[in-house]
Amino acid sequence: AGDLVFCLFHYRSYPMSGAGNNSGQNKAAESGVSYWWGQRLTAILLVPLTLWFTVSFITLSGARLILVRQWIAAPVTSLFLAIFMATLLRHMQLGLEVIVDDYVHGPARNRAAIACIRIGCVLCAVVAWLSILFIYLDGRG
Repeated sequence: AGDLVFCLFHYRSYPMSGAGNNSGQNKAAESGVSYWWGQRLTAILLVPLTLWFTVSFITLSGARLILVRQWIAAPVTSLFLAIFMATLLRHMQLGLEVIVDDYVHGPARNRAAIACIRIGCVLCAVVAWLSILFIYLDGRG
């Protein structure tokens, strides 16, 4: 389980592209492999979570707000929603960082874009988790 967590949340501090830079090519290659595995693992996790979320969304499509809040306040639902959001945002982050590495040239621009992506994904995760937590705790009280 520790290797899975490491694979999902491992960050590199150097761009994968490094034409003409032999010293960083091994690290970049290792980073590329870890990103590849991270994307595959998050994609595999997203398949059942997305199916669960889609079925739930369709089932609750005509429901009032209070019923939806009660559904989110259920312990299993809150847990699945938190896992779904974390996995979705991590998958999105990995994909966007690969796009930046491929199309944003210049180390300063590359680092700035990746920093913005990471900050944005972390902020979205915090907002999502806090929203789920507040609804969960409100449903308990």
